[in-house]
Amino acid sequence: MKKYVLIQAFTLAEVLVTLLIIGVVAALTVPQMIQNTQSNQFKVAWKKAYSSYTLATNLLMEENGGTMEGLCAATGATCIRDKFLTKLNYVRKCDVWSNALTSDCFPTGIHNYDGALSGWNGESAAVLNDGTTVLFYLYHPNCDSSNYNPCGSSGAADYCGFITVDVNGFAMPNVFGKDIFHINIHKNGLRPCDTGAGCVIGSGTGYSCGTYNLLN
Repeated sequence: MKKYVLIQAFTLAEVLVTLLIIGVVAALTVPQMIQNTQSNQFKVAWKKAYSSYTLATNLLMEENGGTMEGLCAATGATCIRDKFLTKLNYVRKCDVWSNALTSDCFPTGIHNYDGALSGWNGESAAVLNDGTTVLFYLYHPNCDSSNYNPCGSSGAADYCGFITVDVNGFAMPNVFGKDIFHINIHKNGLRPCDTGAGCVIGSGTGYSCGTYNLLN
């Protein structure tokens, strides 16, 4: 006499409900995981870039009597850019960058952390061998003022100019505080921009996020 074994299985409805739940959970968690991974990649790239520019600055200071003062004779962008490029490996350089015009050396249409369009323009730019893009500007050849310092009080009275780095090159998001970071050039070296506003998602310019991401 034959014996029959009853095998229980999921119904089609149960399988569909399970797949639906998995899909909902994935839709909620995967984008955040991708965003966190991207944020960590930007942070690592920023720390590497800051280290490279610090080394370049130290070499320039060593050749200039231990200071950034007087490295260039006048206010402007091309001299300070070319000085730094002697210590960096670059692919190409551009003399004038504007956020409103297409550029081969730095992204355009860049935004602040709060979503506002950045009003920056007039800097000289370059593309480095590692794919990062960078802006340069020298406000005070004698490094004797804090005027025109976007980082406020952190400029003190020895502010020279700035470097702005997009660690992601031309790829999105091109936003201060995410993949774009600001560095102040001072008489005795570099300092990451710190307005005192912290780094709050969707708030402010995002300039202070450079300091935050170096420390965290």
